[in-house]
Amino acid sequence: MRVALKEQHDCKVVLKNYRKDGTPFWNELTISPVRDSSGIVTHFIGVQADITDRKQAEEALKQAEAKYRSIFENATEGIFQTAPDGRYLSANQALARMYGYDSPSELIAKCSAKNLYADRTRRASFIAEISKNGSLKEFESCVRRKDGSTTWISENVREVRGEGGELLYYEGTVAEIAARKQAEAALRNQQYWLKTAINAVPDAINLTDSEGRWLIANDCALQLLGWETSDYQGKTTAELAAAADPRVREILLTWQETDETTWEAGTLTSSRQIVSLPTGGSNLFEVRKVPLFNPDGSRKGLAVAGRDITQEVEADAALRDSEQRFRAIFERAAIGMVVATLEGVAIATNPAFQAMLGRSEAQLRGVGLDDCAHPEDAPVSRQLRQQLVAGSREAYQIEKRYLRQDGSIRWGRLSASVIDSSQGTPQFILQMVEDITDRKQAESALFQNEAKWRSLILNSSDIITILDASGHIVYESPSVERVLGYEPYELAGQIALDLIHPDDLPSVISDGEKLIANPGDPIALEGRFRRADGSWCFLEGVGINLLADPAVKGIVINSRDMTARRQAEYRLSKINECFLGFTTDAAENIQRLTSLAGELLGGSSAIYSRLGGGLLHAITTWQAPPDYPLVDRAEGHICTDVCSKGSDRAVAIPDLQNTIYAQTDPAVIRYQLQSYLGQAVRLGDNYVGAVCVVYTESIAPTEADCKLIGIIAGAIGVEEERAAAADRDRQKSQELQTALSDLQQTQMQLVQTEKMSSLGQVLAGIAHEINNPVGFVAGNLCHVRGYVLDLLEIVQVYREEYPNPPAKLQQQADDIDLEFLAEDLPKLLSSMQTGCERIVEIIQTLRNFSRADEAKIKTADIHEGLESTLLMLNTRLKAKAKWQGIKVIKEYGELPQINCHPGLLNQVFMNVLANAIDALEESSSQAKDTANSICPTITIQTETIDDKSILIRIKDNGQGIPEDQIVRLFDPFFTTKPVGKGTGLGLSISHQIVVEKHNGKLQCLSEPGKGTEFIIEIPIR
Repeated sequence: MRVALKEQHDCKVVLKNYRKDGTPFWNELTISPVRDSSGIVTHFIGVQADITDRKQAEEALKQAEAKYRSIFENATEGIFQTAPDGRYLSANQALARMYGYDSPSELIAKCSAKNLYADRTRRASFIAEISKNGSLKEFESCVRRKDGSTTWISENVREVRGEGGELLYYEGTVAEIAARKQAEAALRNQQYWLKTAINAVPDAINLTDSEGRWLIANDCALQLLGWETSDYQGKTTAELAAAADPRVREILLTWQETDETTWEAGTLTSSRQIVSLPTGGSNLFEVRKVPLFNPDGSRKGLAVAGRDITQEVEADAALRDSEQRFRAIFERAAIGMVVATLEGVAIATNPAFQAMLGRSEAQLRGVGLDDCAHPEDAPVSRQLRQQLVAGSREAYQIEKRYLRQDGSIRWGRLSASVIDSSQGTPQFILQMVEDITDRKQAESALFQNEAKWRSLILNSSDIITILDASGHIVYESPSVERVLGYEPYELAGQIALDLIHPDDLPSVISDGEKLIANPGDPIALEGRFRRADGSWCFLEGVGINLLADPAVKGIVINSRDMTARRQAEYRLSKINECFLGFTTDAAENIQRLTSLAGELLGGSSAIYSRLGGGLLHAITTWQAPPDYPLVDRAEGHICTDVCSKGSDRAVAIPDLQNTIYAQTDPAVIRYQLQSYLGQAVRLGDNYVGAVCVVYTESIAPTEADCKLIGIIAGAIGVEEERAAAADRDRQKSQELQTALSDLQQTQMQLVQTEKMSSLGQVLAGIAHEINNPVGFVAGNLCHVRGYVLDLLEIVQVYREEYPNPPAKLQQQADDIDLEFLAEDLPKLLSSMQTGCERIVEIIQTLRNFSRADEAKIKTADIHEGLESTLLMLNTRLKAKAKWQGIKVIKEYGELPQINCHPGLLNQVFMNVLANAIDALEESSSQAKDTANSICPTITIQTETIDDKSILIRIKDNGQGIPEDQIVRLFDPFFTTKPVGKGTGLGLSISHQIVVEKHNGKLQCLSEPGKGTEFIIEIPIR
């Protein structure tokens, strides 16, 4: 058919139907092109005719027209025609119902197509596309209904134009997206069904008068004979045959042979003949003739209809086979099928439905379907069926229970729809029933299984967590409150990584990436999770990526609290590490044990104190406050009481502020301590001290904590016994060594102190002596500047008042170049003022460096000390003949003022910078010899560390220091310089100033060929 329409020739389709009594009758649908006067095809027409009885052709045509009109009115898809301005010209009931109107007339009267679109730009795009292509298929858009609601439609539209190309109207179909395919088929054919009434019968028909002259021939006949209208009208068959080509002549003469037979019969006659076709070949035609008589019985004319029955004959066998196939589908379908009356009485059932209900076809025929349903489901099914018959529903689908003959129940999914008669009225109900009993049983089992697992989850001691793909918490099991202290709803929506300990984040993120990359594979997870009270809980668990599982759609993590076990393992490993790291130095071992106690017990500070002579001596400390007294009166201290009572059991005090120690122990008062855990240390039969861990927050120590402090106290006691024995052996040699060391230290300090004292006195004296005359000059220079400017101003006034001075005066002014003098003299005075200010600045720097009050601790600016030192060394830094000088790079950070000995720190800076200059001078000399010169550079960096201390880095790019010399760098009298150029005391004294005087650190980092860096760390307080 598509090929025929494309090539613009007739197309015929044969349809086989059945009457009520079961007898078949045949219809033929003929699609024919209609041409205008110029021969151009303007549209196509379709005709359906009953070929069983030609006498009934006209009646069949009327019935077909009524049927198609009924289809148009009752179609489920919308059909319309609109004027170019959007007004509806015609619409069917489905379109009105789709847009929410009561009738097509209301839709045409109240609505315009261009106002339907929710998006006005869609209408413009819609019209533009149609104008471009002439039509538009499957155009989806959102439209407004009468009540303001919106719905999505798919439109197939074309424009209809007149012969002159003018736009007449738009016509098309509308379907809701859900049923788009079915709507498109019905809407594409609707335009042809509406035109059936204006077409002639589908056969090749002609009408002759009583004398055999041709009066009328339809398009089908003309196309078959190859004629135009003017070629045949008024001519007899014989005349037409004489002028026709052999093919047409044969057709006409054959038709003429039976004319007289028809007149004699006086009724319809039928014959078959082979007819040659214009396109070549020949087909079998059935020619029917009907005689027409006047009222007086005379002949009026003949009506001749020729119909191609070739396809009909060939298709008859195929149609019988098709009927058998469709019957087999009904009988063999795996899903139950039932044809019932409108009242719900079964007419026909297939074996699948019979097997589902356990009844035979005979047992089901004539039985009401509601009688086969469960009593609780029958009313709903009956109500839906009544709505279906009434037309308020097109179809419905429900799940219901059916009763088998043995009394058991089967679940079925019922889909019901109406089968209309040829008049378009409901005739039967078609029900399709799918047996879903197994699925329902599975759902019930699943619900029970889900309830069981829900109960397990709610009562599990483990935490069950579900995360979405972005890491947000979707679900937490109730056990999270017991383990972490959160209500489950408190964690919903939070990002899980925000609650992980920062040190564990890298490993947790890595494990998370494994989870994403390996769906379905269990991945072990572990890390510290923040509790509601801010403490950390060590969780260990297993995660699995179930994002693709529609039932979960998340990452499931099953975890449990491993804090106690991890803590025990960690403590054991740290104890073993500590014991294995013991040296022969008992004091160092005791310090290790004290630090171990503080670290493992999580205290604010840890202290081991000895009791003796009414004093409490802090032997070793861990994280003790900077101002913590190493020796204090023993009275009132907790450790004094612990030692005096002499017990091998730990003493735990969780709330110090509510005990007597809040008034008696100065440490409790001064540092606001909240908790205490300690134990006495035994030396032989006596208790000589106590090791304790203190907290600035309220802590209740566990039994494991008490055992741990006991182990550490015992280990300290062992070290005390070992130290006491070793002390006796080393006492004499140590005394000698101490005396020698003290002598060397005293000698070193005397030399250096005398040198720095002499330097300070010289600098202070020079600064004082220079300051007086400079002050005099600077103080009078401003007055001189004013006087000179006044004189110059008077001179200028004289020149203005006496523009023509005497020749001698003019000559004198020219000789001294008065103009230049007046301009340059203020500049000279400004330069002199700047020079005086610079001298004052240098004098102040000399005073700052000398620091006569260096023995006192006071607040000082480190940057000021560095600048003073650089000024003192400026002559060594500047370029000279055969010396390019040293570049100084200052990278100063923001430093607070610190409590220190400023003069002593200036001495340290002087020693370090002087050593750096010496090293760079030596490196530069060696580089000249090797022709590999680099720019000598000293870099000074300062920064603050954790608001507790400052850091000064002084780095040079010299040759560096060998590793074997670095370890001895701070030893007295050790020097890397040639004999006569260094005493070996500078860095030793610097180390003493930084470490002993300021509780700081002095470190040297160096590598041969890569320079040397000194790092000075000084506490802020």
